[in-house]
Amino acid sequence: MNKELEKVYKKIDELTYKKALINEKLEPLLIRKMELENREIDVVCKEYNMTIREVMQKINEKKEKNNE
Repeated sequence: MNKELEKVYKKIDELTYKKALINEKLEPLLIRKMELENREIDVVCKEYNMTIREVMQKINEKKEKNNE
């Protein structure tokens, strides 16, 4: 095997390892983000005495208006 190919394999291995570390650190952050977003939705629902369905419907209506 030539040296350039060996370097490529080594670099791929290094990047694959770094990607695994990033994914390992990213997963808990994404879960925490989702939890915080859910809390925020709950607060809005309670504050305005609305169901989640109603809040989502309003959000979707706003998105549709913005797309037009």
